[in-house]
Amino acid sequence: MDNSHTRRGQACWFRVTKVGKIAVFNGIILFNHISRILKKHFKKKPFRVDLLDLFNEVACALLMVGEDLEKHVNVKDVLLDIGIYFQVVDDYLDCFGDPEKTGKTGTDIEDFKCSWLIVKALERANEEQKKILYEHYGKANPNDVAKVKDVYNDINLQGVFAAYESESYEKLERRVEAHPSKAVQAIWERYANH
Repeated sequence: MDNSHTRRGQACWFRVTKVGKIAVFNGIILFNHISRILKKHFKKKPFRVDLLDLFNEVACALLMVGEDLEKHVNVKDVLLDIGIYFQVVDDYLDCFGDPEKTGKTGTDIEDFKCSWLIVKALERANEEQKKILYEHYGKANPNDVAKVKDVYNDINLQGVFAAYESESYEKLERRVEAHPSKAVQAIWERYANH
């Protein structure tokens, strides 16, 4: 849980009046009921035991369309690359995205998150810029956030991201298109076109 105010255009659950930190317990309760939910809805399905062991969206999707997970050993590598790609995009949008379009106001700088942007900034910054980052990163004051964003702009992180995004997207497209599973391809299409 971070300090964001919105997710997908709505107030974060923990920010709803009278919810607060109870949201953490709600998540724990949901997690603890996964096996009961799966048992109730998938009791007679041959893949129910596998769902319990592999409770994640991709493995579930593959099992539910009748795919044999043993045939998809390398799918983990492709999916890890997809996950990294989307995390980098999320980090970028947290800082540079339009809240009207993303549905959230980013707080990674204020929350001292180890995001792709700060890692790249520290790799590219000169000593003076690093000093500014160390002094202002992780502080909620809007002036501190602005100073961090100024360094991001000075070292052209938007350009660095654009190059990463283009290269990574094309690489993922090639890997997914070459993958034998139509289910994996469909998952990529769902996320890539979202």
